[in-house]
Amino acid sequence: MPLDFDNPFADYGIIVSDKRFIGRHDNLRVVENRVIRPREPGNLAIIGDYRIGKSSLVYKAVIERKADLNAKRLLPIWINLATYEDAPVFFRSLVIRSRDELEELGWLNETINSEANLAIQDGISWNYC
Repeated sequence: MPLDFDNPFADYGIIVSDKRFIGRHDNLRVVENRVIRPREPGNLAIIGDYRIGKSSLVYKAVIERKADLNAKRLLPIWINLATYEDAPVFFRSLVIRSRDELEELGWLNETINSEANLAIQDGISWNYC
C-alpha cells in the first residue's frame, strides 16, 4: 500500500525550512524582537538539546528572510561553527564571507575592502579588543 504523505521525520538532522517548518511562532517573534527589529540589535543565545531545531529556527527567522533583510541594509551570514577549529580561522572566514556578500550586493566600498584585506592578513592577532 503506497503512502500518501511525507514522513515528517525523514529529514532528521538537516535544516527544516519552508512548509516543513511548523509552529514555533513565539520563538520566531523572540528572534525578530531581539535581533532583527530593534534599532540596536542584541545578541541571542539559542540553547537546546541536539537535533531539536535550533538551526532550523535561526534559518527560518533570518536566512529565509535574507532579501527582506538586505532591503533594510542588514547582512545575514550563515556560517557553520562546527567546521572551524580555532578562532582566527573563523574570524578571517567571517570577514571574507561578509566582504563577498557586500560585493555581490554592490555595497562594498574601498574603505571596507581595505579594512577587510588588513583583517585577513596572516599574523594579525584576533585576541585584542
